[in-house]
Amino acid sequence: MKKHPILRTFMEVGMLIKKHYIVSSFFVLGSLLVGVISISPACLANSNRNYEVSSLSRFDHIVPMVIIGSGPAGLSAAVYGARAGLKTLVIRGNLPGGLLTETTWVENWPGSKRILGSDITSHLQEQAEGLGAEFLDDVVTRIDFSQWPFVIETESGSTVHALSVIISTGSTPKRLGIPGENAYWGRGVATCAVCDAPFYKGATVAVAGGGDSAVEEAMQLAQYAQKVILFVRGKVLRAAERMQKRLADHPSIEVRYGVQIKEVLGNDTKVTGLLVLDSEGKEKVEPVDGIFVAIGHTPNTDLFKNDLKLDAHGHIIVQGRMQETSVRGVFAAGDVEDSRYRQAGVAAGSGIKAGLDAIAFLDDIGFTKRDAQAIRLFEPALGHDMCAGVMVVRSLEIFTRMVKQNEGVLLVNCRPTAMKNCNELRDVVEYYAGKAKVMVVEGDAAIGVAQQYGLEKVPCCLIFEDGVYKGGSTKCTSPALMKTFANSTAPALRS
Repeated sequence: MKKHPILRTFMEVGMLIKKHYIVSSFFVLGSLLVGVISISPACLANSNRNYEVSSLSRFDHIVPMVIIGSGPAGLSAAVYGARAGLKTLVIRGNLPGGLLTETTWVENWPGSKRILGSDITSHLQEQAEGLGAEFLDDVVTRIDFSQWPFVIETESGSTVHALSVIISTGSTPKRLGIPGENAYWGRGVATCAVCDAPFYKGATVAVAGGGDSAVEEAMQLAQYAQKVILFVRGKVLRAAERMQKRLADHPSIEVRYGVQIKEVLGNDTKVTGLLVLDSEGKEKVEPVDGIFVAIGHTPNTDLFKNDLKLDAHGHIIVQGRMQETSVRGVFAAGDVEDSRYRQAGVAAGSGIKAGLDAIAFLDDIGFTKRDAQAIRLFEPALGHDMCAGVMVVRSLEIFTRMVKQNEGVLLVNCRPTAMKNCNELRDVVEYYAGKAKVMVVEGDAAIGVAQQYGLEKVPCCLIFEDGVYKGGSTKCTSPALMKTFANSTAPALRS
């Protein structure tokens, strides 16, 4: 029987809807399956992690809030953690105080018209310590976020069980990646004018870059060098207008646009020039005594790349307006997660947020002051810290006790501030391995030691043998000079 045209039309439409429904269902199911398969290991670990406060009695070396890194972000977080009454541990890392300690005058730190970068971090650390935060001069070598408490292992052999972690490891200056750069690194190629500018008195020095950092480096160098050439790849400077205006105060700085640096040249001992491609596309050799690279930074996230979600440039991704990462209980603050602003004030603000977020997390899982009194908390090494084989002392009492207890030769370096890098004296430690121990005395204790042994200033060095004072010198401003002094004072070290 022939179907009516209207009936036939309704049947065809019904078949199309049915067919579309089946296809759509398969598509949705397929998408769900792909989504399940593609779940990251970090997410899977999250689902298996047990945040049960009652389980903490099984662990030792516990710290409620561990902060990795000691720049303005980490130190600001420490202020809030300690002020909340939580045991707060800051693992200072290879550059205590962060990159801010390598900056000179800061003019945009809230509340100060002009302040040294090192003073900012020094004040923040003093504030955090005054509230009860503890500091460990060590470097994190391994971290396990797959279980809770999180497990942190350090270079000196310490193991910490952290209930919350704030990552504030900052960033590292980028390199040009050209021939000769690595070969002459430290022999004319550098990134810190604050550190090395005095070595270039009366010299001709190049700076690579076009942003605020490059202008800052050029102005710092101009105080010492006869001539500074700022090589900019683009046609304009990216530095802030105020920074560009300050260049006018330095007539010895020359800015060259559209120049590409191709190679660092040298005489096997130091940098002698640069091979550049000028704005007209011509290659030529530019004689210089050194080059400072100021082209940006890479976030220090290698340790976390397999556990946390990172963006395309390696910055840790945080959740919305909070500082929590893709792992609950782990937070990030400062340049390690900030790909845009990279300012000390912004880093401090994000550190405050991270500290508050960590406090809220601990409250969320039910961790109380009573719990804190019932668990085995981590205590840094009593008396002194170990810093890449160096004993670090901050009190006269501990210094006196360590000298009396030491057998053999002890080389002591007294300095008014903390070591910038735990590897700073590694060369001295390795040079005297098996022959002498190395100690650093910092701060007011260093001044006290110098006065006690008749030395008029710090930095200075002292030598002890089996607890007996052998001599001292105020001419120990570098590892090389320390070795010269030690060898001349303790004949046994020369054999």
